Amino acid sequence: MRRPDPDTAVFFTRRDVGWLALFYLVAALLDRTTVWLLWGGWQTSGTGQPAYLDPSELMASSGLDFLLRFLLSLPISYLVATRLHQLSLGRQLLAYSMLGMVFVVLAGQLSAQLKAWFGWEELFGGRLGIYAYYVTALFYCLQLGLILLLVHVRKYKRAVHEQAQLRDALTRSQLAALKAQLNPHFIHNTFNSINAAIEPANERARELIIDLSDLFRYQHAGAQQELVTVAEEIEFLTKYLGLVQRRFQDRLHVSFAVEQAALTRRMPPMLLQPLVENAVQHGITPTIGACAIHLSVQLGAADRLLFTVADTGAGLPAQGMRPGLGLRNTQLRLEKLCNSALHITSNEPRGVRVEFSL
Repeated sequence: MRRPDPDTAVFFTRRDVGWLALFYLVAALLDRTTVWLLWGGWQTSGTGQPAYLDPSELMASSGLDFLLRFLLSLPISYLVATRLHQLSLGRQLLAYSMLGMVFVVLAGQLSAQLKAWFGWEELFGGRLGIYAYYVTALFYCLQLGLILLLVHVRKYKRAVHEQAQLRDALTRSQLAALKAQLNPHFIHNTFNSINAAIEPANERARELIIDLSDLFRYQHAGAQQELVTVAEEIEFLTKYLGLVQRRFQDRLHVSFAVEQAALTRRMPPMLLQPLVENAVQHGITPTIGACAIHLSVQLGAADRLLFTVADTGAGLPAQGMRPGLGLRNTQLRLEKLCNSALHITSNEPRGVRVEFSL
């Protein structure tokens, strides 16, 4: 027999006990009212017959039966909610049938013995017999259905919550991996620039190393936090493009257009660097002659930040652009973090223009 798994058990709380008690109280009052009306209870004035709220008649006709059903239902509800629902379907049906028989017989026999012991007699025609057992079985089935409904609703909510937690954990893991990546082409080209600079002027080599160190420091810090200011991102890109310019010399012109009000706004780190690097590798490097990279951050409609990285390099290939790792990573981060997307178009009169908004 399979052991119940405590991790999948649905707890039966005090609040559930309260709702079950209210269910049986309302049922007892409805049953009492029905019996009272069917047996002419409203015609009892002056006849010596008991009133609607007569304690003895109330307990004899409905109260005791429903009180016993409620008390017997508590352990059954607890077993169903915490253990029995985890069994196979066949074993569940067998367990529910056996519990139902015990519930019906025990409730009926206890009711008869207690009424005899207290000397209670149902004056409005109540009789212990097939009808009483039928009502008890009917309430057992109704209660069992409600408990199973509660169990499956809670299991569904738990599954949805666990799936959301798994998706969140996966997203955080993927984003951490994406932010931790640094393109090896940039490292290789930067160290080439450093090597070329060491002989003529040690001061220049020292500056390159310092800037490179700052880039690594920013990238590491960005992997540890969800958001940075636009000003921090622009400062990082300024140093990054400064190192790139050391390699291209006069072949590359860099310009920025950043609104002052946008500098204090916050954004995910390392979103722009892959776009700039893509422009350098696929736009500037294969082009003979001078080129330019322009980076713009503006405030647009609905107070959104509009980012643009435009170059005057080789432009989009005739067969269409196939995004590399950097662009795919940036697209993934934008989708997961900001529900946004990259828009890649031709930059007139030459080059590529990449835009997105936050």
